[in-house]
Amino acid sequence: MYRLCSDAFFLPSCLHFSTSCSCSIDPAARLVIIKLSARLKNRRGKGAVKGVSMKIKIEIDPSLTQDEVIIRCQRMDEHIVKLQQSIADMASARPEKGCIALKSGDTSYYIPLAQVLFFETEGKRIQAHTAKQLYVTELKLYELEECLPGCFMRISKSTIVNLDHIYSITKNLSAASTVEFYGTAKKVYVSRSYYKALIERLGEKRRQL
Repeated sequence: MYRLCSDAFFLPSCLHFSTSCSCSIDPAARLVIIKLSARLKNRRGKGAVKGVSMKIKIEIDPSLTQDEVIIRCQRMDEHIVKLQQSIADMASARPEKGCIALKSGDTSYYIPLAQVLFFETEGKRIQAHTAKQLYVTELKLYELEECLPGCFMRISKSTIVNLDHIYSITKNLSAASTVEFYGTAKKVYVSRSYYKALIERLGEKRRQL
């Protein structure tokens, strides 16, 4: 078991977190910590508590079958409730056990990652496409890139694809090349700067079969 300890402080509704440890931390776990810090920072000015310290510990135990977060506090107050909710929100959005939390309208869905063809930026939103459905995710594209399994790959500034679903790539020497998928008319485009890396990754997967 590895243990990480850090002192953090609530300055006007802001959580500062820092770590220094030689052991590796799962990128998705580090992502949750960073997002938690940013989310609490955005609440600045709302019920701030000055001078209240909080110690954060991360214990890495490979024998655990499920991650857990325990909050120990002197009393239950508004700030602890907000902290609990922030952790719960981010944990539900993180890909876990082959599924990811996505939304369509006011409804949340837990979709197997194996069904996702690609993630794509559309305006200020990140869309997740399956063969027949369209969802949105609260995660940013770079955050998805950190925590998605190895079958996903970024192919442009705005797109991450599931390599397992790629049916064809139509090369374009002067612009982005077209990527098509099995069982759907949906398509995306791989930029010239990512094209070679994509072909190499697909070649590696083919050799592993």
